[in-house]
Formats: sequence, structure tokens, C-alpha cells
Amino acid sequence: MIMKKQFFYAALAIALMSSCSKDNDPGTTTDPTDPTVPEVIDDTTPAAIQLGIGNPTIIATRGTGSVGDLSTNNAANIWKGQALQILMVAQGTMTDAQDNGANIFAGETFTAPTGAGSGFIKFNTGNVKYYPMQGKFDFYGYHMDTDQAPIEDRNTVGSIIVTATIDGTNDIMAATTKFSSEDSIKLINNALTATGETYKYQVVANKTIERNDNNSAITDPANSADLTLLGTELAKAYSSYAARRGVQPTLIFKHLMSRLKFHVRAGEEKAGLDYYKANATAAHYFPTFAAGEIADGEYDASTTPTYDGEVEKTDGAVYIKSIKVTGQKSGISLTFTPAAGPVLAGTGEATAEFTLMERDKTETNTAKKLVALTPIAPANGPAGAATAIGESMMILSNESSFNIEIKVMQYVMTNDGQGTTEGAPTNPVYKWKVSSLKTTVNAPKTMPNPAYTDGSNGQPKSIPSTDKIGDNFIFAVGKSYNINVTVYGNQPIEVTAELTGWISGDDVEVNPEDDEFNKVNP
Repeated sequence: MIMKKQFFYAALAIALMSSCSKDNDPGTTTDPTDPTVPEVIDDTTPAAIQLGIGNPTIIATRGTGSVGDLSTNNAANIWKGQALQILMVAQGTMTDAQDNGANIFAGETFTAPTGAGSGFIKFNTGNVKYYPMQGKFDFYGYHMDTDQAPIEDRNTVGSIIVTATIDGTNDIMAATTKFSSEDSIKLINNALTATGETYKYQVVANKTIERNDNNSAITDPANSADLTLLGTELAKAYSSYAARRGVQPTLIFKHLMSRLKFHVRAGEEKAGLDYYKANATAAHYFPTFAAGEIADGEYDASTTPTYDGEVEKTDGAVYIKSIKVTGQKSGISLTFTPAAGPVLAGTGEATAEFTLMERDKTETNTAKKLVALTPIAPANGPAGAATAIGESMMILSNESSFNIEIKVMQYVMTNDGQGTTEGAPTNPVYKWKVSSLKTTVNAPKTMPNPAYTDGSNGQPKSIPSTDKIGDNFIFAVGKSYNINVTVYGNQPIEVTAELTGWISGDDVEVNPEDDEFNKVNP
């Protein structure tokens, strides 16, 4: 009989943030708020719809896990040509925008930039779409890398509801548009030129909009007329009018789920691979796991650890065989409304199991679907860095805890070869032993301190978490968490028998003959 101990804990990682992007290009011919007012730029050429997007905050395609990284890691936080769905609706409604009686965006798929943090998205078909000559429009976007295409429901007035099924490998994102300071100065400067003014506005380092002749902010009382004019111009976006002035929608995609990144570390020296490598000798070899499909119980030759020799076998490091997050909702609904924007909710019973997967190590295309996890052991001892396990997992946010089931496996001696019964092995027998461990992971009570640098400024690395619903800490929307699993090796049960000496209880004399004479007649 073998005993096993193990524990886990969750540590909050830096939240994923979204950043802004480029915009650009033309529009159509009239003031959308007053069709009788002619444009002053070019009223003869149609205005193409050109959409920009900001940096991703972890994107994925068809269950490929998270792509991109934390917002602080600009080099890795990039788009990789993911498929996007864009909704174009009449402003203030959820009614699809139409031109000549047909929806402008009729179920078309768009493609994000490749290898860039921001840029323009393209129609997969290569089609070019144009703004209607009149009207203002809102734009929304979403990304669901699910196996089955999401379903858009327009049966509820004032909303568009998108439903899909998830399995933990899916990154769900949604986007709304955002005006930038650069958009504002394009509109105000064009309007000032039309009125004959010679000064212009510019964006300074802190994104403040200032006049270029006296450096006064547009919000200064002296510039109240210009601020009013800017408000009038902003009210005309998004439209052909705004597009002609270089103002096109920039969609800011944000994560709507929480990301879990699993790591394993050794709780004792013999649980990590380093111990066996350090103690390997010509006569002492250690097992290493050969990748392959593994089933519970007995393992075939293809999963037997590889030894350089048979002089002396040993137990091996502790491997993570699988990780499941249980009690999850696999149905989701993403509701778009003018007032609330995109809102994600889980649907159905919380009975699904999400299994941790990994990228195919032989596949260079990161858009390929994830594959089953190859068992992995901590590379280092207790003092070393933790080892990453598989790809990230995404779960619905705002929960205070989740249940987890981890299967660990270790190559251990199951018979010492010293048995005395007939037919007992005469040499030690080693086999894989699998143990199943269940626990609950609670949301962390701390979060990274944004003011922390390297500790030299006296700031603590962590501060109390503000991610709470009532008194309960939660796994928050758009945040990434490191789930660190600490493992220990199997411990054989050893029972020791100790012989203690007898203690004399003194002599007891018995004389049956005397007893017979001493009897008393009744």
C-alpha cells in the first residue's frame, strides 16, 4: 500500500489589459444628422468602411488556447490572424445596418492582423463595404474559438444574443468602439478649417488636446466654443461624414473570462527530475517518461521508463498526468445591447469537466487545435522554478472557487523481490502508479501591486485584492492566474516490529495434596 500527499494553491498573476489601435480612412457624402448639409471634403467618392483593432489580451482560434500574453509583454501580446465577427448596427439600436435593403455585414468573417499588436482587419472574402450615404452606426465585435460556429439570435428586440459551447480551451472576447484623442483632433481640426480658423489642436504626451498657438487645453473655458464644436462633430461618428475625416471605428477586444496557467513544483527533492539527473552514475540510472498514450493501471512497453542500463533501478520523479476543472458550465450566451454593451453569462447545469490540453510540439501552426497533455514532472527541486504545464485554460469569471481533479503518476517499486511465497518475484518490480487527487481552489485574497518595481521603492509586491463580490474574493474577468501545484513522491508504508522482554510476575505455589486435606466439609 502506498500513501500520497499533495497540495495546491493559487497565486494571482498580473491582469490582462487591452490597448488601443489604429483607425483610418474615408466615409460618404452628407452630414448624418442633417442630410441637407453638404460635406466640405469630397462629396463625390463613396467612403469605404475600414475597421481597426487594438492589441489582443489573449486570443485564440478554434480551441487553440490563449494566444498573446499579458498587456505588459508587448512582444508576445499580438494578433495572429484570428477569425473575428463584426456587428454593424444603426446607432443606438441593435438593428443591422443596411444598404439598399440588404445587411451590410451579412454573416461575414473578418481576419485580424498577423504578427502585430494592432492594425486593420479584413473581410475574408476580400469584399469592400461602404457606408450608406446617410445615417450613423455602432460597431461591435466578438471572437469565439469554439468547435461549432456560434449562433446569432436576433429574435429579442434591442439585443443580439450569441450562444456557443465551450470546453476550457476557448478564449471568449468581445469588443466595442472607442474614440481616441487622435480621432477628436481629426474632427475638430477639419471643422475649424471649414470655419476659416488658422489654429489647430494637437495631442500632447498625456493625451490632452491642446491648441497649437497657445497650448491651452480644449477644456479651458476660453475654448468652450471649440469644445461644443467637437461634441457636435463626435455626434456624427461613425458615418461617411466621420470616415471622410479619417475617423474609422477602432474595436477594443477584451477578455470576458478568467485564464488559468498551471505550474508544478517539487515539494521534496525526489519529486523533481533534477534529483535523478544529479545522482545518475554508471551503475545508477533514473527513469524518464517516454511520451505516449497512457491508460490507468498497467502500462505497456511503450510507456515503460527508459534506462541506460539495468544495474539498479530507482523510483522516478512525480508526473502530472492530467488536470481537470470540474463543475463548469459549458454553455455561454453573449448579449449585445446599446446600453450595456457585451455581457457574457454561463448557461445550463454546472456539470461539465474542462481538461487541460497542450499544443502539439511538432506543429508550428499555433492555430491548430490543442492535443492531450503529455505527462510532465517538475524540472527542479523545491528551491527551483516551477515548471509550466500545458496550455492555459479559460473558465467563466466572478466565481469564488472552482473544483479541481489532478492525476499524478510515478514509476515506483511495487515488489522488492524478497518475497518468500512460491512464485514471488526474485527481482524488484517497478510499475507506474497513478493517484487521483481532488481539492478546491479558492480565489486569492491578494493581487499584484501596480506600484511595485524591484522592492527598492519600499512597495510590497502584493496588496489586498479588490476583486470581490460582497465579502467573497473572486476570479475576475480578463485576469490571468498562476495555479501552482506542489507534488510529493509516493511514500511506502514501513511497519517496524520491536520485541520487548517479558517481565517476571513472581512465583505462584500450588500443592494439590495439601489442598485435598485442607478441605472443609460443608
